[in-house]
Amino acid sequence: MVSPRAKQSPLLPIADRTMHEVTQIDLTAVRHAYQNLENYRILSRVVRDSGTIPRCVIFFSSHGIYFPNTDAQVRQRIFEEDRYEWKKNIPVWANKVIFLRDVQKQWYLEGINSRLDTPAKVLDMLREETKGHQISCVGSSAGGYAAMLYGNKLAAERIISYSGQVSLDDFALRHPGQNPLVTRYMNDPRMREYFDITSCVQACKAPVFHLYAPSNSEDFAQARRLKDCANVVFYPFRYGGHGVPCYLVNCVDLMDVTQSRLLHVAQSIGERGVSPLAFSLKVSGFWRSLPYAVAEIKQKFCHDS
Repeated sequence: MVSPRAKQSPLLPIADRTMHEVTQIDLTAVRHAYQNLENYRILSRVVRDSGTIPRCVIFFSSHGIYFPNTDAQVRQRIFEEDRYEWKKNIPVWANKVIFLRDVQKQWYLEGINSRLDTPAKVLDMLREETKGHQISCVGSSAGGYAAMLYGNKLAAERIISYSGQVSLDDFALRHPGQNPLVTRYMNDPRMREYFDITSCVQACKAPVFHLYAPSNSEDFAQARRLKDCANVVFYPFRYGGHGVPCYLVNCVDLMDVTQSRLLHVAQSIGERGVSPLAFSLKVSGFWRSLPYAVAEIKQKFCHDS
């Protein structure tokens, strides 16, 4: 693929834009991070009884990798902390773990750095790094979008999407100033395959486990686009926030328990939705869920009082 940066129309100078049109793309720290950092990390691990085929988990960070969109926040989160999401969610059986982040926060449309500056180049890198491995892909929101996109192309055996998007057109139309790269590329024929990945998800040989909150309008709209995909397993939550609706302990167990068990959990939930506690009991069991349930009760009690 030709680099999407080629023959592109430049954005207006910052001085000619309104306050709301100045985004993270304009930040000096973001430009420096994109130009000079790799923005991926690979961990190779020695695992006992890992089986005959090595296993790899790929974690895609969301747009929450830093916030608010300021140079100071980018310097702290990206340069000082070298932050990637999901670092605390590594399953014990993983022989290799790959973390990726999009510092421009534009659904990985320009890849992850100035060298791997297209989705195709990122895919080539991941194919090389995961050769001979069984693959799982995980991500939330924009990371969920990437997990579904790359999970299909890498023939992953398991894909877990937390509020992942499948259509980017809405973001270009509703918030053009906030998503300049999405707006720039939405009519570029070289990039259209990345703006609606529904058919890509539908082509996945492995099931896609999709957790979302129907009460969140964005989550609901994106999930509706997947309703005809027979391989998507839905977990609707009675929870209003966008992102990861379950307990953190469930994030590890969702990669670990059998697919037949996950299918059974989805069937028991149906379309009525599930609370985080009920979901956790089904996936992780009582004792692993207990600390999170207690913390949830304490938080609710402090809020009500």
